[in-house]
Amino acid sequence: FFARDWRHARPVTSLWTPRLMMPNVDFAATAGHWLPSGEKPILGLAFFLAASFTNGVVIETGRKLRQPADEEEGVETYSALWGRRRAGLVWWMMLLVTLLFATLAAREIGFLLPVLPTLLVFLVAAAFLLRRYVAGRLPGKVLENLSGLWTLALYLSLGVIPLFLR
Repeated sequence: FFARDWRHARPVTSLWTPRLMMPNVDFAATAGHWLPSGEKPILGLAFFLAASFTNGVVIETGRKLRQPADEEEGVETYSALWGRRRAGLVWWMMLLVTLLFATLAAREIGFLLPVLPTLLVFLVAAAFLLRRYVAGRLPGKVLENLSGLWTLALYLSLGVIPLFLR
């Protein structure tokens, strides 16, 4: 946004600042439920918004993990910037932090049992795939795709499915 050199010099800031949009969108979407009814948002909403934010980091990091042969000139990736191991570890740690916030949100809405095992399966699968990626035996595209599946599981298990089951 007209500050390419500034952003390039601050990759971590560039990673998290645009992700603030996701919790804002989720807040507006959930307000469509609780605001007209006169309800006050529950504590679980804060955890959900935090999960949404950290999940945005998962998506962004996951889409910028590449093997050296897949790096493109002029495309800034976290794997080129930090190395495959560190970038992959940041990605996986953000999955873990998202799982923590999602678990807290799920507990608040009484939906912990379905959410925790579902996301734990993804977290364990991500750990195995990450090892293969770091060893150079798995393209980064697989981790990007897993980030998308993780996101789908997260939002279905915390929002859509509980809504329909209540």
